[in-house]
Amino acid sequence: MDSFLRRPFLHLDDSAPLRPGSGTGSAPKPEAERSLSISLQVGVGFALIYVLMQYYPPLAALAILALLPCILLRVDESQRRIAQAPLTFATLMLTKKVFSAQIDGLLPGYSFSSWWMPLFLAVCLFYMPATISWSRNMLVVLGTVLLLTGLLPGNLFAAAFTMVEYLLFVAVAAALGMDFFGSRPLQSQPARH
Repeated sequence: MDSFLRRPFLHLDDSAPLRPGSGTGSAPKPEAERSLSISLQVGVGFALIYVLMQYYPPLAALAILALLPCILLRVDESQRRIAQAPLTFATLMLTKKVFSAQIDGLLPGYSFSSWWMPLFLAVCLFYMPATISWSRNMLVVLGTVLLLTGLLPGNLFAAAFTMVEYLLFVAVAAALGMDFFGSRPLQSQPARH
């Protein structure tokens, strides 16, 4: 299962056709079909969350819930074991705060337009290749910071969302630049026991 999670989600064997009997070559591997099927199902889920957020803003909390598994999929096993409990708790706290803020109007006079960010980060992390890159690392860090804002008291999460929104452009542009021009991130070394 771990190897399934670590490989790119939309990787198909280019030498094989998509359907048996359509062209030359062999039939697609069941694993590639499963990967494509999962990618399409998750994509429909992301699209549904986006549409629901447009028509009923309190459901922006669904985007926050979608970000947690995408982050946990993109970190290694030891990091996942360390981060899973605090990130899950922070995500639940943030989801409650966002939903309450939208329903009860807890942010009077504050124009809050950052609800799209968790969904953007979730989509990027889910469909990103499983290779080590600056972009992947930066998106994991930004997503983690966004989820950890659930631990801030009161409505400070809204200010943190705004700060991450301003940082997002610079961080993604810098990470993509480093990826495009050949700078490789350092891989984490396994802990010695």
